[in-house]
Amino acid sequence: MVDLFSNAAILPNSEIYLVTKVDNETFDFTQIYRTAINRPLIIEKFLPNSLRNEQDLTVISRRRLLNGIELRASMVVTNNDSLNHLDDYRDKHIDTITKVCYILTNHLISFLNASVRYSIVPSWGYMDADGEWSGMIGQLVKNEADLGATSLFFTADRVSVIQYIAMPSSTGSAFIFRAPKLSYTDNVFLLPFDDFVWLCLGCLVLVTAGCLLITVFVEWKTPLDGPC
Repeated sequence: MVDLFSNAAILPNSEIYLVTKVDNETFDFTQIYRTAINRPLIIEKFLPNSLRNEQDLTVISRRRLLNGIELRASMVVTNNDSLNHLDDYRDKHIDTITKVCYILTNHLISFLNASVRYSIVPSWGYMDADGEWSGMIGQLVKNEADLGATSLFFTADRVSVIQYIAMPSSTGSAFIFRAPKLSYTDNVFLLPFDDFVWLCLGCLVLVTAGCLLITVFVEWKTPLDGPC
């Protein structure tokens, strides 16, 4: 019966059960799949008493090992020099997402007992006037890559052509202001105040001095009541 599926594309996410009657009271349950289209079929015994725990009930847990098949990964690199520093933590501010995802992808490939072949593209991918996708998304759509090895934003036009997984790392936006070096100014105590603040302080001093002069002049002109 297995020969009937010799040319079928039964990949690891498939669930096909073969039930064979051994005798009047015994049946043999097996599942078949292949790690890739050009790989031979794998026959998997499926009996409740052969499962060690509840995790073994899921296909993902039982078929995690891909037996060294090569996966094609598309990776976005905007600076060619980043290819020399993908895992040495140098120039972390250049192609940061690519370098983080490169390490995560290698861990994933090792976890699946597979191998990987990277292809480098200059952009994440955008749709042109003819409806064709470029960059990493273009390779995924054209079946030139099995997975995207660089994180990308979730947009309405992309979700219809590719499949997303959970974010491997958190992403956010922030404003960073660089403070001037202390050697750029003569007096560090003047740094917290700009020209407008000093102008306001000067005006305040003048107004205060004027009020004091008016008070002294009025007090000097006003006669005292009674003898001194």
